[in-house]
Amino acid sequence: ELVSNNLTCYSNAISPTNGTDFAMRFIFTLKGCETNDSIGLRSFVPMPAVFKRANYKVAYFDNQYTRSLGGSLDYSCGYFLNPSYINDNCFDFRNNEIYKYDGDFIDRYCADLLKEPKSFNIIHLKGQHFDAALRFPDSFAVFKKENIKRADLTDKERQRVADYDNATLYNDYVLSKILNEFREKSAVIVYLSDHGEHIYDGGKQYYGRGFGTKHEEETIKAVYEVPFMIWCSDSFINKNPSTYQKIREAIKRPICTADLPYLLFDIAEIEFNHQDKTKSIINSEFKPHDVIF
Repeated sequence: ELVSNNLTCYSNAISPTNGTDFAMRFIFTLKGCETNDSIGLRSFVPMPAVFKRANYKVAYFDNQYTRSLGGSLDYSCGYFLNPSYINDNCFDFRNNEIYKYDGDFIDRYCADLLKEPKSFNIIHLKGQHFDAALRFPDSFAVFKKENIKRADLTDKERQRVADYDNATLYNDYVLSKILNEFREKSAVIVYLSDHGEHIYDGGKQYYGRGFGTKHEEETIKAVYEVPFMIWCSDSFINKNPSTYQKIREAIKRPICTADLPYLLFDIAEIEFNHQDKTKSIINSEFKPHDVIF
């Protein structure tokens, strides 16, 4: 874990799935990782709809898929947020363009970010998604295969590792652009990945992801363990010292990304009949639970 004045980075976060489409079904609804997957999504409250009912304005920015655009990776054409009866009850704004690079995407839509009180922005970036070589412009090609001191890898494999490092560097830059948009506001930004990738991390030297139920130790560490951090602006910290302290104190708690809605409800101080404080890592009633893949 890592702590700075505004940033709290957690080291024990895990996703219950390894594909974006499936991960979004957990992140965007109150579906828990312990829930039998045969139960349809109609049984679960959509998280953005709760914010709407609590009089928040909600915007959803997705650089991988829109209601009419997108590729074949991870998403199906029947993406569950797209039907009008769901979309209209969840969002006040959605983008209709996607860009090759996340930085260009943020530049295009930064003017549409909601910044007034009771605003909620959801941003889904391409990040370091395979193929990582496609995720950063030439100006961020800092690392080369020669920088990867791995005698166990071929030149092609070492370049793939370098490309992932470059994509990570670029992702940090893009995230800084987003943070800078909110530095002068009373704001909280929760950052996480929906899944990871194998980049020759362990002894078996896997690359990419194998979809399915393979949950050996190496795959869990590379693909299911994900980054998770919370950034608070100075203004938010000054206005909400108790919530800020709870965020700091939760740094060692285990996090299941399926429980993200309950954390967000706590931060936003939203109380409703489906809130479960035992699943919010910043709540005194939090209870750790096993992640069921």
